[in-house]
Amino acid sequence: MVRNTIIATFVALLWVSLGFAQQDKLNTAIDALTEGNLSLAQTQIDEVTKHPETADLAETWYYRLYIYKNIYKTEQQTDRFSSARDESISALKHFLTTENRDLYEESALKMGKYIASTYYNNAVVDLQNELFDVSYSNYVKYKEAYLLVDPKKQFGDQDVQYQLALANGFMVLYESDRIENDQHYYQAKVVYQNIIKGDSENWNANYNLGILVYNRAVSIIKSMDYGVDLAQVDELQLECVKLFFTALPYMQKSHELNPSLFEPIAGLTGIYFSLHEEDQYLLYKSMLGGNRH
Repeated sequence: MVRNTIIATFVALLWVSLGFAQQDKLNTAIDALTEGNLSLAQTQIDEVTKHPETADLAETWYYRLYIYKNIYKTEQQTDRFSSARDESISALKHFLTTENRDLYEESALKMGKYIASTYYNNAVVDLQNELFDVSYSNYVKYKEAYLLVDPKKQFGDQDVQYQLALANGFMVLYESDRIENDQHYYQAKVVYQNIIKGDSENWNANYNLGILVYNRAVSIIKSMDYGVDLAQVDELQLECVKLFFTALPYMQKSHELNPSLFEPIAGLTGIYFSLHEEDQYLLYKSMLGGNRH
């Protein structure tokens, strides 16, 4: 019995000493961070976060967030795939599950907001550089990170503007080479449809989707002038008719939303001409002269 008591006491003292050791490592990580020795700070904080004595402490995850944010800022800021940035957001998630975090929370949320903004900035730049998949990935990460900072954040208008830019990027790339970039036609179409699903009154999405589909039909018609097999002509003509009918309600909606604009009227003129609906064609053709705005 005495032997068991001695063993239990020894184990308890061992855990206490291990706990102090981990606290020392945390202090070393903090000192290294202060001195700008991020390599040492990273090594120490990684060990502290894995130890059961310190893994649930708010300060552990606060300083992990702080250290990895600084690693990103000083070493990986030009890396759109920065692992340190992702680790900093992971640390923020853990931090927000800890107790007694009030002392650190304001500072932690400011760092989280900064990291979120870098994801957004990357998403915009990647979009401009036609890196669409990477851009979308960073936009999703931006939203996830920002919701940690502000769980009530609504992205409505920002989502629409981003999706419009994304769809427009797909559309421009498709139009630059309709054969080589055929997959971007479908990507643009899906994004425009998603916008309209959430906001049926969005003029840009309605018009751009209408013109995207209309131009695809026109492109198919033009391709028939270059030696298409006669056996395929009927099939291609049927596909074109379907595309014109698909484009029609979006072009009509864009005209309805802004009746004074020339572009939707021109689009409707072309669609009705292609569908051989003479009365409607003549109606919209008559509007063209006075609507060149």
